Amino acid sequence: MNEAEYTRLWSWGKDYVNTRCIERRDKANPLPGLVPGTWYTWQFYPRRGLYDPEFLKAVVQLYEYRIQQEVGHFNFQLAGVESAAVPLLIGASLLLGAPAFSVRKERKPYGLCNWIEGVPKPAVPVMLVDDLCNSTRSMRKAYDVCLEHGLPIFNYAFALVNKVNKAVHSEARRVGDMYLPNTIKIIYLWDLDDFGLSNPSH
Repeated sequence: MNEAEYTRLWSWGKDYVNTRCIERRDKANPLPGLVPGTWYTWQFYPRRGLYDPEFLKAVVQLYEYRIQQEVGHFNFQLAGVESAAVPLLIGASLLLGAPAFSVRKERKPYGLCNWIEGVPKPAVPVMLVDDLCNSTRSMRKAYDVCLEHGLPIFNYAFALVNKVNKAVHSEARRVGDMYLPNTIKIIYLWDLDDFGLSNPSH
């Protein structure tokens, strides 16, 4: 893929997310927020796209291009927390041959009582992936579980959407995730400015 092809696919993906993966509401009919008594006028639902094979294939191609440009190699394995990261993990494994595993939200209460689904490679750095960053602690959950299992963490992570605005947030916030160490750089495809959104969403 060259730069022109990347730009075309990036624009197509942005339009897809904007029209299919964002729920927008007016203030008279908002969405209930995570914290009781709060309300959202918009909310991302990236899994609407990640379970569409055309969109998932586009995202993996965009991801591959960005990794080639910014990292220069694929000497790592992928991991993320169920269930948002799972389509990305499977898509990257199938299309790029990338080794991957998922992290459970909660430890299984029976059998092996495992946190991890799949078979991590012990000495291979783990690139964390998720649909959103600077949003919830799911990347941090994957980070903590990987460290508890003695797995090295790669100094790059990947997300579809970084929930920041360029003019509002610091450089550290724009290139990182507020729940991860600042040594981990986030590679992402879109931010809030791309969709005409701003925080807070309630």
